[in-house]
Amino acid sequence: MSTKLDLKKVRSQLMAGRKELLAKLEEKDRDARGENPGRGDLAYDYTNRDRVTALRSVEEQTLEQIDAALERLDAGTYGICSHCGKPINEERMEALPYATLCMECTNQQA
Repeated sequence: MSTKLDLKKVRSQLMAGRKELLAKLEEKDRDARGENPGRGDLAYDYTNRDRVTALRSVEEQTLEQIDAALERLDAGTYGICSHCGKPINEERMEALPYATLCMECTNQQA
């Protein structure tokens, strides 16, 4: 990777995001099992089930993207576009640390 990103900082940010997502997913699991005190309103639970399921899906996908970014860090391919092989812009990597495509390739796929 030819950008000047601090890879230790990137790893730390990815790990913090991973930890936060795992905590959110665990909380959703407790809610789904009815283990969260104070959540006795079944009508509320049923009403929000689809919303919670959709949010959980997004969080699981983000967790997978973070794990893949950590693997790319280990492999030395972090910050390299998976489509064209060029370095991904540093600002993009700072904004979306698990990005796999440069902006040009992202725009081509849109």
